[in-house]
Amino acid sequence: YEFDAKLFKKSVCYSEHLLFAVRQDLVAGTPAEAYGLTTTDVQADKHLLDDTPCVPMKLLGDLPFVVLRTGNDTRVRVEKIFNEHHVATTIVMKLDQLATAFHIAYHGLGVTLLSDTLVKWVQPPTVGVEMLYFKFGGKYARRDTNFFYKSNKYVSRSMEELLRMSATMLGQKSQV
Repeated sequence: YEFDAKLFKKSVCYSEHLLFAVRQDLVAGTPAEAYGLTTTDVQADKHLLDDTPCVPMKLLGDLPFVVLRTGNDTRVRVEKIFNEHHVATTIVMKLDQLATAFHIAYHGLGVTLLSDTLVKWVQPPTVGVEMLYFKFGGKYARRDTNFFYKSNKYVSRSMEELLRMSATMLGQKSQV
């Protein structure tokens, strides 16, 4: 969302990278499988390496998609990514929360777009089911989560410390 810079200041809390996620058995034996990263790969930040190839979007286009509702940032990004690559998708479900979309994809009902933060911090519901994650390129692959505060208001010492601690805990440099 855009905020008026005259009225609000922002501090980046953390940056995250988006990945397409699908249950491995949905892409087993297809050309897309070769581009898949495991949960362990994502936790080791292999998706951030320059030599990790991006999946060609056409390889995912024929799969069913689980997306968030219209207006959500993640949904907007899905639409822009596929429009940019001239790939049509079939949306089978529209949900309200990213974690729910992850669980639906985990149960094999489609592909979803999610953050590496979710992959790193949320444990899969059961053992024995493998997910694959797909890196993609372009300006929609990274996003920042920000704290916003009014420009003309005093920022207390405790607020500054909250911003610093949040950034430090998430491996970012504080911008306060």
